[in-house]
Amino acid sequence: MYKDIDKEELTLMGLFSTSWEIYKKCFKHIFLIILLYLPLYIVMDYLGINFNSFRTRNSPLNIITIISGIITVFINVGIIFIVKERLIDFHNEDINIGYILKESLSKWWDVLITELLSGLIIIGMTLLLIVPGIIWSIYYIFSLQVVVIKDLRGKEALDFSKEMVSGRWWKVFGTIFLFNLILGGISFCLFKFQTYYFGQLSIITEIIVDIIGAISTVLITIFFMNLDFNDHNSAEYKLEEYIEIDEESI
Repeated sequence: MYKDIDKEELTLMGLFSTSWEIYKKCFKHIFLIILLYLPLYIVMDYLGINFNSFRTRNSPLNIITIISGIITVFINVGIIFIVKERLIDFHNEDINIGYILKESLSKWWDVLITELLSGLIIIGMTLLLIVPGIIWSIYYIFSLQVVVIKDLRGKEALDFSKEMVSGRWWKVFGTIFLFNLILGGISFCLFKFQTYYFGQLSIITEIIVDIIGAISTVLITIFFMNLDFNDHNSAEYKLEEYIEIDEESI
């Protein structure tokens, strides 16, 4: 199923289908790490904070928004680790979630430095004109993957991500835009269903939306691995690290 991931750039449908298969294989662990949102949602529910306003950012929930952003970055790093570990040892059904959390924490300062620098550059570009901000946000789309998988940080990690995107900016932009448009449409329908029948969003709805959103992180990670293989044929990678062994063909 993944035999071509190290041989050629995946097609759009190939990337979508491969990401979906990996997501299903990793679902249990992704679900567990998504539950890190739960304490925040419980506190919000207890304080009577409206989930609709939180999702649309229409209320001045600055502290809640910052905490949510930090948790989101941490969860995304965890998902990248889950995908990486599962593809390195594809038949290991029992990836230790404690190990994933520990590894994610070990990368926290590298992630923080890289994301802060990325944010400053993108904001600076956006202040000049909107278009440069969009361009650089796509250049740095793989920054988390570079930190986790390539063990780089800061400007070096951002430069690596930019190198991966250069020459294929429109492909990266179009792929991620289309995929997130599909996920956004699914989430929007879920929001509308929940608010129409129950009046407002609930903790369960929030968790479901976050689980759906996690597919995007999986896709970007698979996308990065595929491009990295084809651009660099990275020496630290072994073929079996990213390939599911088809036992029937052996």
